[in-house]
Amino acid sequence: MDDKRYPRKAYNMLLNLQRQNYNTWACSIRNVLYKFGFGVVWEMQGVGDIKSFIKEFKQRLIDCFKQDWHSALESHDFYNVYSHFNHSLVRSPYLSLLNNISVRRVFARFRIGMSALKFHYLQYRPVIHDRGINCPFCNDTPETEVHFLLTCQKYKALRDELIPSKYYRQPSMFKFFLLLACTNESTIQKLSVFVFKALTIRKQSLSVSVTL
Repeated sequence: MDDKRYPRKAYNMLLNLQRQNYNTWACSIRNVLYKFGFGVVWEMQGVGDIKSFIKEFKQRLIDCFKQDWHSALESHDFYNVYSHFNHSLVRSPYLSLLNNISVRRVFARFRIGMSALKFHYLQYRPVIHDRGINCPFCNDTPETEVHFLLTCQKYKALRDELIPSKYYRQPSMFKFFLLLACTNESTIQKLSVFVFKALTIRKQSLSVSVTL
């Protein structure tokens, strides 16, 4: 851009302030370029072929974001379960498939370990005794995602109605992961309804027991 243009004048002003150690918008541009391996662009104050640079820079941003995303999944205990059934950075089918906002929200929270289940609620909080995470309806059985989804007798009728028996017959963590990673539209819809209704049953049952 010609030096007479106002945007160019503004940039030159910011560049001069940056060289005097002022924190300006130009500093942010410099930091981003160095962060992603394009420091030479900043030093030269030019990119050569603009289309080629934009294409290469955009791809570098995408690649680095994917790498950071995978690294976060692997390094953070919070995503231990989630990382086993979501391996790629793509839009999960349920987000566009489930039209009911309440069902979609509850299902999404369950998938990322933020539901009302004791295992979710207490996994990062100090617990006085191991029994603190036990299922409120089953003796001495932790209320984990697998237990809630595939084995808890409280939701047996609902499970028989909505979840294919191949998943909860001889239940296992592997089958749990297969179910959550399923892309069949009918299975996703029924699974989300199960999670929503089962958590509603859980809430209502616990409210009644507390009241009594």
